[in-house]
Amino acid sequence: MLREERLEEAYRRLSSPQFDHQTVASISDACGFSSPGQFSTVFRHRYGETPKGLQQRMRFASLGAR
Repeated sequence: MLREERLEEAYRRLSSPQFDHQTVASISDACGFSSPGQFSTVFRHRYGETPKGLQQRMRFASLGAR
């Protein structure tokens, strides 16, 4: 349960322009994951894409909205 809540918070941050300046490593740390590698693995398993991939996709989408 706790892992799911952490993943949901990480997803929210990675997809939000408010956290656009933060690295994947800093977001994973802020959400309570012990290592960026472990975070990336469980994130990809849960959402079907890497955290960096989501962050880049959302950045691109926000540029298109301007």
